[in-house]
Amino acid sequence: MSAHARVAPSSLALTVACNYSLQLQESVPALPPTEEEAEGTAAHWVARRYAAGFGHELPVNTKFHSEGKSWTVTADMYAGAKLYERALGGAHAELHIEEHVTIPRVHETDCEGTPDAWRFYIDARLAWEVCPAQISLDRFVYGHVRVLRVGDYKFGHRYVDAFENFQCAAGYASGLMERLLLNDNDPDLYVEIIVVQPRNYHPDGHVRRWLVPAIALRPLVNIAYMAAHAALGPKPTAKTGDHCIDCKARHACVVLQHNTMHLADFAMTGERVELPAWAVGQELTIVRDAIKQLEARETGLAAQAESYISAGKTVPFYHMEPGRTVLTYLEDVKADELVSLGDLLNIDLRRTLALKDQIVTPTQAIQLGIDEAVMKSYAHRPRGKLKLARDNTTTARKVFTKP
Repeated sequence: MSAHARVAPSSLALTVACNYSLQLQESVPALPPTEEEAEGTAAHWVARRYAAGFGHELPVNTKFHSEGKSWTVTADMYAGAKLYERALGGAHAELHIEEHVTIPRVHETDCEGTPDAWRFYIDARLAWEVCPAQISLDRFVYGHVRVLRVGDYKFGHRYVDAFENFQCAAGYASGLMERLLLNDNDPDLYVEIIVVQPRNYHPDGHVRRWLVPAIALRPLVNIAYMAAHAALGPKPTAKTGDHCIDCKARHACVVLQHNTMHLADFAMTGERVELPAWAVGQELTIVRDAIKQLEARETGLAAQAESYISAGKTVPFYHMEPGRTVLTYLEDVKADELVSLGDLLNIDLRRTLALKDQIVTPTQAIQLGIDEAVMKSYAHRPRGKLKLARDNTTTARKVFTKP
């Protein structure tokens, strides 16, 4: 096994979508982490401590260090960590946190990674009090069913699905089955993929689960195997798409550059034509996909420009300047001091707080442990305005691939 695996589970979906991305990313210097990435790493550490049973050491407003920076446990970090802890079944001695695993079924020598958390239940009744619909009740009741649970924590805002998740399923789960000498042909072996994403608001909720027979992962593993070997081969192929936003070398990709330049030229052409309904749907799909590719190219170029300017180089048309922030009270300022100051100046600084300013939001209350059914007596979700949405082929696959 190499010192640093070239095929990382965290970027396996990108490798599958674009074989060329792996070697391209290796050819460019690594960009420093963005503020959002650094915050995600810090929040991930807090969630890990809670899952390991040490959450009592990290209440809200606790100071800690991550990646050389000082951080404070925020309400978001705390709520997310508690949500993560509960989703994994609570802190337990048999819950494995960030243990290294090799993944030879994806690549014999160059694929390994670190699952956020996992646990193997020799009896699925230890995982669930009620038999899930996907599992035979008879086999469950008599303790014949086993389950491998793999959890992944995401603090970012962009939606991540548990369904057919290459990182957790083809990557971590297949590697763990190898380690535990589990056979995916075993009809009583199930795999549960759990993705916890507290800051993404989606109809599926903050906790997404995909529970399937272990054999259902084999197609994903085979696809990942083919992609990994193509990516490390002499002639990997490049393909642009939504996945370009995850490529750390998108600023250096000639294929993406050429494609976005063609898209820019197309966007500047003007035509007047009445399109039939089918053509409207087709072109709208193409245009929206093009916008995503342009955004991927823009973020890559912006990151490279910031890196150049930070290193003292001049980038034409651009410079760095501090952003505008919200005026915030100093940490040692007491409310009584400000009220007294206002009284001296004959200015009333007191205010009657709205309900939303006095307590956490309904969603945060649920994340902290209030039962969702109970919360329905105190909060509701107003009906949103109708908006145009694109058909989702993944939704259809979820429906028609029930075990």
